[in-house]
Amino acid sequence: MRKLKILVAAMILWPTAALSDPPPEIASMPVAQHKIGSASVRILFWRIFDATLWSESEKFDWSKSFALTLTYTKEFSAKSLAKATTKEMARLGSEQTGLMEFRETFRQCIDDVVPGDRITAVNVADDEVLFFQNGTKRCTLKRPGLKKEFFGIWLDENSKFPSATAELLGRQKNTTHK
Repeated sequence: MRKLKILVAAMILWPTAALSDPPPEIASMPVAQHKIGSASVRILFWRIFDATLWSESEKFDWSKSFALTLTYTKEFSAKSLAKATTKEMARLGSEQTGLMEFRETFRQCIDDVVPGDRITAVNVADDEVLFFQNGTKRCTLKRPGLKKEFFGIWLDENSKFPSATAELLGRQKNTTHK
């Protein structure tokens, strides 16, 4: 039992791998001038991903250019990532019209991920998001209101992980979130 307690404590205190410098795919873009915040997200005892928010301004503003980088610590299929993404978009109030089509398009945009893989999303316009995977440009997706629908998964006040959202937005010190 003691060994189990030590293992659990070690998993909770495991250091995060949030980025301190912008990833190469956005380092030269105005969007990456300022790191706003970072957070690690866990489900139960497993760290799922580390997230870092970059912006052209020193404080997050939906009207300014920004990017979000997720560095995965677990394996996920593109299909499961696309399904989870659209499920959260729907939970946060996304218009259902075309959401299944968006899911399939997003699934085709990305590959399966393994620990260490990085997906970076850059807001291009209110209706347009540019995606990179491990530094390679993958696609630009368009959908009415996509910026708030997609990035809201991590940045909306009703996100699934509100304390991680607060950290990403630079409102509180980095900790690990469940």
